[in-house]
Amino acid sequence: YTLEFLTAGGVQEVILFCCSFADKIKAHVAKSKWSKIVTPVVSEKCLSIGDALREIDRSGTIRSNFILVTGDIVANYKLGALEEHKNRLKADKDAVMTMLFKKANPRHPARSIEDDLLVSLDKSSGRLLAFETSPSKKAHIPLAIFHDRAAVDIRFDLVDTHIYICSPQVLLLFADNFDYQD
Repeated sequence: YTLEFLTAGGVQEVILFCCSFADKIKAHVAKSKWSKIVTPVVSEKCLSIGDALREIDRSGTIRSNFILVTGDIVANYKLGALEEHKNRLKADKDAVMTMLFKKANPRHPARSIEDDLLVSLDKSSGRLLAFETSPSKKAHIPLAIFHDRAAVDIRFDLVDTHIYICSPQVLLLFADNFDYQD
């Protein structure tokens, strides 16, 4: 499903990062219709997305904007957000990642407790200011996000799709072992 989603969105090259069962995955891709667009990259030592991004950075395979997704994505998004990302990056060189969220009210059937998150956004730019997963009954919103801003949107009705549009500068952020793990 992930490859269908990406190619439907116009993606022409896929780097498939494998940590486990790499030989089986490579053999499957080689026999599939995806063999011309998918390049498997293997590293069994990776424990996180940060490790994978550092490995991809070392390989030098990323030279332009890229879409970061996990292999278990089932989506039908239109990837028009890629153009939005490019425009945002032109206007603000620090806007190196665009996160795609889906609106889903707290009791929506497609949402689980693990999906609960509190998102704080700059109302005028849409820039992510704070992101808290599995918030408790009391939210922890840093006061600093309110400084020098006319308005801040605090949202509890969004789900992280785990689809991220990134500029190559994202790789530099992870190069110094900056990482996030679930």
